[in-house]
Amino acid sequence: LDKKGDNYWDMIMKNRTLAYNYQGYLNNGLVEFELPIMVSLIFVRDFTLLYKLLENIEQTYKYKYTNDGIRQLLNMNQNSLPILFLEYAKYKLGKQLSFDLPTTIQNAINNYSTSFDDFQYLILLNWFLCDYHLMGGKPDEAYLFWCNAIEITKFAEYDFYTAYLLINNPKKDTDIQNEGFQMIDGKGFKSELFLM
Repeated sequence: LDKKGDNYWDMIMKNRTLAYNYQGYLNNGLVEFELPIMVSLIFVRDFTLLYKLLENIEQTYKYKYTNDGIRQLLNMNQNSLPILFLEYAKYKLGKQLSFDLPTTIQNAINNYSTSFDDFQYLILLNWFLCDYHLMGGKPDEAYLFWCNAIEITKFAEYDFYTAYLLINNPKKDTDIQNEGFQMIDGKGFKSELFLM
C-alpha cells in the first residue's frame, strides 16, 4: 500500500509462497531478498515457519551467544536482524530465549546506522519491543515504542507500516484504528489481516 495504491499484500503472499516452496534456499547463508520474506512472515503471523528458516541461518552462520558475540552482532546492522527476528519468533512461540531480548533489541536500535532503505527494520525492531511489552502487561512501555515506530513510518511515508501500526495501536483507540482502516480502504486488503 503506497501512494500509487500498490497491493503489498500480494508481495507478502508471494514471498510467503517462496519461503514454503524453497525451504533449502537458506543453505548458502543470508542474502538480501530473504529479509523481506522474514518481514512477510511476521505480518502473516507465521512464526513457526519464521523460526525454522531462521534456525537454518543460525546454523549456517554458527552464531555464538556470548557477550562478545552479541556486541559484535549489534554492529552488523542488517546481518544482526536474523538473530533478533529469531529471538522474537522464539518469544512468540513460547520458546526459551538465548539472551535478554528487550535489552538486546534496544541496543540494536541505539547502534543501528541507517540509510533510508533501512528504516523499515528500525520500525520492526520498535514494533517487536512494543509487542513484547504489550504481551508482558506493560502498556505504557509498549506505547513509547509504538510512538517511535509510527514516527518513522510517517517520516519515511511507509503507508503500509503506518496503517498496520495505527490498527494495532497499544491503547486500542478506535479513532486511531479507524484512521488505519481508512488508509487501506479500497486498496484490496482484507482488514482482518491487519489485526494482530
